[in-house]
Amino acid sequence: MTQQPGRPQEKPAPTIPESARLAVQLWWAMVVLEIIHQVFNVAISLIDPSEVKANADFGDTGAVPVDAVITVAIIMAGVLGIGIMVFLGFAVYGYARNSGWRWLRTLLVFFSVYFAIRAVVVFTATPAGTAVPTALYLIDGSLQILAAIAGVLGLILSRRPDAVEWQEKDTGGGKAAGTPGK
Repeated sequence: MTQQPGRPQEKPAPTIPESARLAVQLWWAMVVLEIIHQVFNVAISLIDPSEVKANADFGDTGAVPVDAVITVAIIMAGVLGIGIMVFLGFAVYGYARNSGWRWLRTLLVFFSVYFAIRAVVVFTATPAGTAVPTALYLIDGSLQILAAIAGVLGLILSRRPDAVEWQEKDTGGGKAAGTPGK
């Protein structure tokens, strides 16, 4: 096929199989939904920090401003959660590029299973006696359930034979598959 002047060159078809591509898209959805959940979790905890105060043992606080410490702790927990999700986003990116790092798929499988177990716990949790509107808990729980569904579907699709074959091909930095260090 000859290139015509003024027309952009056609891009080659992607080499990633459809099941792996869908798994990547679902894992991206899982990461985004979890980041939104982390923001909601911080907001809910800041609206009514009584549950955090009840679970903490401050002992003799003296001149320490307990409310400020709790606020900083809630925000730092949210930043840590978002940081973990950014790291997981890099894992999704590496898996999508078939970087050859086998531990990326293991990390994605771990978080998919973790979110699935956490979604089961969401059904047993009931907010009682709180100043937070019930709608926020409803939205937050829905985000957790949707993240779990996306993670589990991504896990299932990543285990299809064409995705496993694609993942195990030697495309990772010129080293042969199975070489230590990857």
